[in-house]
Amino acid sequence: GSILLGMSSCRIALVLTVSATVLLACGFSNQGALDVAAEGGVASSGQHDREGSADGASTTDAASGADGGSVGVPVCEPATCALPAPPAGWELVLLGASRADACPSGFDSADAIENPVAGANACACAACVKTGTTCSTGSILSKTDIGGGACGSNSSAVDAAGGACQNGGGSFGVDDAVFAPAAVKGTCTSAASPVPANVVSQQLRVCTRLASGCVGAACGAPPSMKACIAASGDVACPSGTKHVVAAGVTLACPSCGCSIASATCGGMMDFHPQQDCNGTPVTLTSGVCKPTGGGFQSYKWKGVVAAEVCATAPVAPATTLMTPQTICCL
Repeated sequence: GSILLGMSSCRIALVLTVSATVLLACGFSNQGALDVAAEGGVASSGQHDREGSADGASTTDAASGADGGSVGVPVCEPATCALPAPPAGWELVLLGASRADACPSGFDSADAIENPVAGANACACAACVKTGTTCSTGSILSKTDIGGGACGSNSSAVDAAGGACQNGGGSFGVDDAVFAPAAVKGTCTSAASPVPANVVSQQLRVCTRLASGCVGAACGAPPSMKACIAASGDVACPSGTKHVVAAGVTLACPSCGCSIASATCGGMMDFHPQQDCNGTPVTLTSGVCKPTGGGFQSYKWKGVVAAEVCATAPVAPATTLMTPQTICCL
């Protein structure tokens, strides 16, 4: 049904629809419930009228918190409140689905996020730290010629032997060249750091009712916002749709995936005129055909990694809401 109230304090006539779920009345009393102050003494269900109760307790006594309710919440004026009364442990908030929503007068404004999604690009990979690739094992090929500087004829192959000196005699051609063995790939690591700007989330506006004062605008939600209740932490809603929001999110990035994509070897071979790598050597650099001549009694390979390419793969971080808050909206 409808009740027509003549309000001298607000100087307006209001038509309020009585509903069990939407509470339309003056404003939040000190108990956090609804109180009607109207000429004629009409009160909401379960409230004392302004003249007093059957047991002699006045409305002022009830407003002081004698029934166990919260104390000190100011009464809204004018008497046009249509906001839910929060249960114990919860507070009234307005929730806007856009940062463009402005909080009405009587409310503090705060930005919040919901449902953060952090993909792999929310972690940035650092440069690879490579280790273990070697060019000191495998076969070292050689080529020779009898003049012309082409080194076009295959010659013998020797083992790199981990770079150890090897005794063994032989003779050069006119020109000779050696070729490094294939690289044995090592391993790598890559640390990761968070990139908060790459986290995608729903941007919200949260309006919290001021405790220090109450004006008429604090008695209703703008059309683009919902009147809700809120509590600290991620908790169950007494009813309604649950939103878990926070001011921001922290990211925990694991190490990036890392692998040696390719590696090539270089190096040089020293051919010594005496055993045990004694005497002044003839040195051939890998891949370079060089005039030689004569012979040798020992040799030693010195391998180096000529090029090494490391591939990284970022991993999505773990996300944690900073000081989460549960908001429940009907």
